[in-house]
Amino acid sequence: MWGRLGAEKQEQSEAAQQEQSPEEKAAAEEQERAQQIVEGLSLEQKVAQLFVVRPEGITGVDVVTEAGKATREAISEAPIGGLVYSQKNLVDAKQISTMLKSTQNYVKDSSGLPAFLCVEEEGGPHGPIAAAFLDKGNVESAARIGATNDVEEARDGARQIGTYMADYGFNLTIAPVADVVSTADSDLSDRSYGDDPAKVASMTEAAIDGFTRANVICAVKHFPGTGDAEKDPHNNRLYLHKSAEELKQRELVPFKAAIDAGVPVVVVSNMSCLGIGNGEGDLPSWMSKTMVGDILRNDLGFKGVAATDMLDDESVNDACEPSEQGVRAIQAGIDLIVCPKDFDKAYRGLVKAVENGDIPESRIDESVLRIVRLKQSLSS
Repeated sequence: MWGRLGAEKQEQSEAAQQEQSPEEKAAAEEQERAQQIVEGLSLEQKVAQLFVVRPEGITGVDVVTEAGKATREAISEAPIGGLVYSQKNLVDAKQISTMLKSTQNYVKDSSGLPAFLCVEEEGGPHGPIAAAFLDKGNVESAARIGATNDVEEARDGARQIGTYMADYGFNLTIAPVADVVSTADSDLSDRSYGDDPAKVASMTEAAIDGFTRANVICAVKHFPGTGDAEKDPHNNRLYLHKSAEELKQRELVPFKAAIDAGVPVVVVSNMSCLGIGNGEGDLPSWMSKTMVGDILRNDLGFKGVAATDMLDDESVNDACEPSEQGVRAIQAGIDLIVCPKDFDKAYRGLVKAVENGDIPESRIDESVLRIVRLKQSLSS
């Protein structure tokens, strides 16, 4: 009896496989390979994959402009998911290419996986490459592109940015900005496509396509939308006084469009949304289960990699202890922890939380699987 049932089950499985399209079959095979990769990593390797850090954050060097012994040893000890670079790290084309190639080799040797090599390249002067090399700043800022009302300008600008990024060896930009900005005195006024949610949505969608055409991963920010945020002068924290329903009418419109367009990464902001309820209104958005789990995942249907905003920013000063940053992010549903204030403390704190049973290892596996699936696209 059991033999017959087993044979019937196998036949059903084979029939289901035959019904799959070539694309579905390829996706299923990639998922299986990714699962095997995750199963082959140690706990420490898996936790390290959840972090994207500044090169100074792992080496202890004041300014990193090469990937030498300090970088190699640090990555060997903790094979991080990636690094994010600033203008101070960039000297010239040869130096950048050599540094990134060496770093990529170190990460692959340590974990068997490629690294996310990141910059915040948004267009105009807003990006370390454009700021370091004036000839790269010929792409207009988001505000100027938005003023044209031409989505093709957004698409072409992103494609240009992605192309020169890839030429140096970068593979992920923390852009585009999908915030809807109402006032000219906002810090984001030149970095946003404007104050109309529908226009910002269409421009953001086009920019995602442009980056994709250049074979660069993009990370849309700053979820759920910080364009109307207020800064507390006492602690530099960002706050927004809107309910979840109010967010859906304005701030979330571009992010919904980005998710529908297949954006691979969403950056969850340091801003606190006082009106979302569930006792989480005073938490930074990346620490909120309501914001990440309920709104981003369930309401908007995002299935990709959810990343924190920069955790070494002054707006995170008193949110939680450095050793708790990784723990709180993962507990909220985040996958990728970006620029923790103290990488060693955040990394060890997260490993300890898993070893103590405060976080199930299966929860770590869930995020690492998403990260590995995204990294598979880097070699395709």
